[in-house]
Amino acid sequence: IEFNETQQKSIASMKKLLDGMLDNLLLALENNDQLKAREVARQELKMNQYEVHYKKEQVKEISLGMPLEPAILIMDIITNIEKIGDHLYNVAQAVMGSLSDDKKALYSEILINTTLKGVVNNEEEEI
Repeated sequence: IEFNETQQKSIASMKKLLDGMLDNLLLALENNDQLKAREVARQELKMNQYEVHYKKEQVKEISLGMPLEPAILIMDIITNIEKIGDHLYNVAQAVMGSLSDDKKALYSEILINTTLKGVVNNEEEEI
């Protein structure tokens, strides 16, 4: 399936925002930085706006006769990127005070390990 330029830009901008959220979250966890955690919260609000905007774009493109299959796939990708943002925000809330230091450390370890490792055929492989 090929995506048009609008679809590619939608995914690229959401991915860029998600990358920024992850960077801020890791800094927040490593340094117990409330400001970085709050930045993740702000970014999550922007992510929600992106989701609504880009889905509306896809509906508009469908109504103008663009192929249905790529639009539906892009909307699924948009939804999943936004869900990842929700998860990052949930961890940021822990930094803002709702979890103990032990649980913050656990989240930090999990996030760092999952960003540095991939799973292929149920085996961990360094990326």
